[in-house]
Amino acid sequence: MGVIHLSKVDYFVGCATMGYWLGEAYWGKGYMTEAVKRMLAFAFDDLNLNRVNICAFVENEASNAVIRKVGFVFEGTKRQGNRSRASGKIHDSNEYGMLKEDWERAQK
Repeated sequence: MGVIHLSKVDYFVGCATMGYWLGEAYWGKGYMTEAVKRMLAFAFDDLNLNRVNICAFVENEASNAVIRKVGFVFEGTKRQGNRSRASGKIHDSNEYGMLKEDWERAQK
């Protein structure tokens, strides 16, 4: 179906980077939105992190929409900052962040 993960977990700074991938057969059904919300709850409530970073290729409108929908804040575009494992192409990526206080406010 897909995968979601936290990487670059830094307990001293209190941050991590989230990434995900979802098979095309499952697109548009809300699965990834739900998975991202649950991973954020784990990151902030269980791991007690202060910040989660995430990025999406600029042209990936659906992924950018999921990221914004759950409350991440757009922080800028990184030029030629990521390579697609599937195609090997280098892409510009939109960079987002969420603070624990943002998450807590969104849960009320």
